[in-house]
Amino acid sequence: MVRIVEVGPRDGLQNEAVSLSPPTRIGFVERLIAAGLTTIEVGSFVSPRWVPQMEGTDIVLRGLGSRQGVDLPVLVPNVKGLDAALEAGAREIAIFASASEPFSQKNINCSIAQSIDRFRPVAERAIADGVRIRGYVSCVLGCPYQGSVPVADVVSVVAALRQLGCYEVSLGDTTGVGTPSQARDLVRAVRGAMPVEEVAAHFHDTYGQALAKTCMPCSRKVCASSMPPPAAWGAVPMPRARAAMSPPRPWSTCSTAWACGPASICRNCSTRSPSSPTRPAAPRSRRSIAQCVGETDDFVGRQTNSELKGRRLA
Repeated sequence: MVRIVEVGPRDGLQNEAVSLSPPTRIGFVERLIAAGLTTIEVGSFVSPRWVPQMEGTDIVLRGLGSRQGVDLPVLVPNVKGLDAALEAGAREIAIFASASEPFSQKNINCSIAQSIDRFRPVAERAIADGVRIRGYVSCVLGCPYQGSVPVADVVSVVAALRQLGCYEVSLGDTTGVGTPSQARDLVRAVRGAMPVEEVAAHFHDTYGQALAKTCMPCSRKVCASSMPPPAAWGAVPMPRARAAMSPPRPWSTCSTAWACGPASICRNCSTRSPSSPTRPAAPRSRRSIAQCVGETDDFVGRQTNSELKGRRLA
């Protein structure tokens, strides 16, 4: 099975230009709970001067209260943030570090080593109070300032966060430039520092590859169970440029079904030719996952190679 950690009330809202009131944010989380989600990051205790969208997270956390079977973690940047989180009733927190030195310096004004040292007293206090800790590593598949990030640097930060007491560490493709095979190889490398059962993934869909990157480290059975059935795809709006393309093949006839969703429909998985929607396409042999991932890697590499360097995050 795949466990979903919903971060929209924090990671999503902090990137919006308009700040929502605490009651509205509470309503948002209530709807996510009603939808069946059981782990929802409801906000962060950072300075409102830096992230005004997260002001009032203490009100949100108190308003939601304790929920049976639902975890409501919050992001904390330092001891002061932890104190505020504990006072508001937090029972789980998230801490973060970058795998890229330039990103760490520009994002939180300190080196990677300094950020780990900064979180040491946070982790010790949280563990003493029986609060669970979840970790984030950003820029695991690329950095807007340094470009590619060595896998060894990612593994080192994962190991450091685990040593602090994180029960789970999430690998974040912050810029969304990673490819499915890179994600697979990274998870394999990280297994040496942390059991794969304690590793999570946070893939931005910048280039339409988040689902593929999520599925690659998993077995195909897990991937298939985490997707909607093909019949549901017809109700999902497709990009205008691909509106003339037919729905993907039936689930049973495509060996790479995970790559055939609306955001990444590929001609080889379409039942009709894009140029002539009414004429059946010539029969094609079933492709292996490796073949499809190779095509994906090549395409994403061409699209992103010229954009990665010097690209700044909002």
